[in-house]
Amino acid sequence: MLIVCVVCSPVIQQSPKHLLRTVKEKEANLSCYHGDSSYPYLYWYQQKNKVCVVCSPVIQQSPKHLLLKVEEKVANLSCRHGDNDYPYLFWYQQKSSGSLGLIGMLSYGTASEEDKYKPRFKITGHVKEDAFLLISNINAEDSAVYFCAASEHSRTIPFNL
Repeated sequence: MLIVCVVCSPVIQQSPKHLLRTVKEKEANLSCYHGDSSYPYLYWYQQKNKVCVVCSPVIQQSPKHLLLKVEEKVANLSCRHGDNDYPYLFWYQQKSSGSLGLIGMLSYGTASEEDKYKPRFKITGHVKEDAFLLISNINAEDSAVYFCAASEHSRTIPFNL
């Protein structure tokens, strides 16, 4: 099991990086820090082996595996969940380094991408139907695992520095 601390900040520190505990241990203590006061929210996600990050009862991401030939220049991923109480959808990129990078979010039909991913990464769709991540002009640096996660957002707790 991997527990990941996520925030939309250039620098993030989580300790311990990996957490292993025995069955007898009832508690685990993780800390997470980022140094950017312009990001007031901090999210924790639990990722089990070979399973997508899920923040809603049911979430579908397709295709599950996507391999592209060098000639192909566009990748299109889709994400859907069936709970209207989750009006926010986030797309993340996880490179081999293991850290998650926020690509952007979709709130109902309005998308916003992080500057780092513009203009090649485009989020479209509607959070209550299908949401899409379109990656254009793909290259080897885009090799990663991509996650979508749904959130109620209204239940987040502000993180005060």
